[in-house]
Amino acid sequence: GLEYQGTAIPLYDLEGNVIGGMGLGVGLEKKEIVSKNANQVADSSEFVRKNVENLSTSAEELSKRQQKLLELTHTITNQVNETEKIIQMITKISNTSKILGLNASIEASRSSEMGKGFGVVASEIRKMAEDSTKAVFEVSSMLNGIKEKIIEIDNEVNQTTFIGNTQALATKELSNTVIELSETAKVLQDAS
Repeated sequence: GLEYQGTAIPLYDLEGNVIGGMGLGVGLEKKEIVSKNANQVADSSEFVRKNVENLSTSAEELSKRQQKLLELTHTITNQVNETEKIIQMITKISNTSKILGLNASIEASRSSEMGKGFGVVASEIRKMAEDSTKAVFEVSSMLNGIKEKIIEIDNEVNQTTFIGNTQALATKELSNTVIELSETAKVLQDAS
């Protein structure tokens, strides 16, 4: 035999008496296939929905962390700029020391034997000024290298932030589509 689901409709004569019936039968084989597939689609769409929600949450978290990285690079850039102001001050002191050393050397050469000790001090002041100038140059070079790397980091973070935001948006759209699919699957499931 063949399983089926049937519906019967009575047939009436003009006076309202039942004179027969008409039946309609639908094979249950296809109904079971539809029901099974509807259940499978419902289960799969629920699984996908949960995973898409997790992906969406992590994409949003990634976007927040990238924004924090951008803020940190701006803070570091500001600190490097402040350090450059200190270097400028040290450079001024170094230049002033050079001039003082030169002046002291001139005065030491003018004063006879008693100025020789003063000449040694003047020489040491000039040497200290030259060492300070070299150190300032080295520190400035390092800071410029740091600034270049910060700019690279800033650009990379900007690009990954854009990608993260794009992924978060796409994930939300995908999540909405999966929710619609899940609701459709439930309707199919209930109808079967």
